Amino acid sequence: MKTTETIKRKIHFYQVLWVKNDDEKVQKDGKFIQTILNNITNQIKSKFRTFLEGQQEIDENILYLERYESPNFNPDRLLYRISKIRNKNLPLIFDIKDKITSPLDLDKYQGLFEPSHFVIFEGKIIGAEYNHYGVRNINSKLMKLINNYLRQNSIEDIKRVEIKPILRKEVYDIIEKFEEIRSIKISIATNYAKLLAKEDPFSYGQIFSAAEMVDDMKLQVIFSIGKGKKDGSPIKFEKILMLVKKLLSRDDSRKNIDRLDIRGRLGDSESIETINILEELMLTEKRVPKLDNRTKAVDSESMYREIINSYLALKKELEEYIKPC
Repeated sequence: MKTTETIKRKIHFYQVLWVKNDDEKVQKDGKFIQTILNNITNQIKSKFRTFLEGQQEIDENILYLERYESPNFNPDRLLYRISKIRNKNLPLIFDIKDKITSPLDLDKYQGLFEPSHFVIFEGKIIGAEYNHYGVRNINSKLMKLINNYLRQNSIEDIKRVEIKPILRKEVYDIIEKFEEIRSIKISIATNYAKLLAKEDPFSYGQIFSAAEMVDDMKLQVIFSIGKGKKDGSPIKFEKILMLVKKLLSRDDSRKNIDRLDIRGRLGDSESIETINILEELMLTEKRVPKLDNRTKAVDSESMYREIINSYLALKKELEEYIKPC
């Protein structure tokens, strides 16, 4: 019997916060978010609008949110999939034997399906699969879907949800330990860089000024400091560290920043090293069985099991992000 191949998947964790009309941030139990999701699951979402059967053409960007239920899991576990469906701009079929190409023979209402799995724990923490080909940043898409629903439906005194990536507690400690910084490398979406520069010109205006030249692209910024806390200007040094921490603390930074590397010397070390800050997210990496040896999609039961096991392994650290209701 042929063994099913496995594929490597990262599992990210997020904190769920609800923002009240007076801007107070609170957490709710699982029933609260489940009530909202029950109203937006099993619907084809095109640009966050429900797809209608009579629509002449389906947009390229289609989302499908669904609840996953199985007797193999505790019914209190909230298991979901959010999937990206590609209906246009599809690749061709290539016949290896005859060396000829042909279009994919799909019906008008068929498309390529890329699922991403996630589990909601107690309504307060989300553990999510990172699928490069599917919905990569589940938190941003889920936020948009939920907030769109909240704008149209009044629920208690909640006006929106924030789903924030959880950084390891040590990240800010690592940043503070830099005694010398040789360079900082940032790869950022130009539209996001413009937004930052507009919101806070004092902190980001000069650094991201090149973003004004282009739209909808990636901007890579590398700036050198070359001085440490003692050798250079302590005020300038601390300002750079504060800028990095401020950037990381934003709810929308993870989906708009592809790279943030700091190269320098930590503490009393004599060597120079590069720290990839984005790798310090609260995450695990697991090998998960594929559905079969030709697809890159994972077996759903196995994926959910790995998310739950990862949550249990990190539960002590994650509990710091759980507030009593």
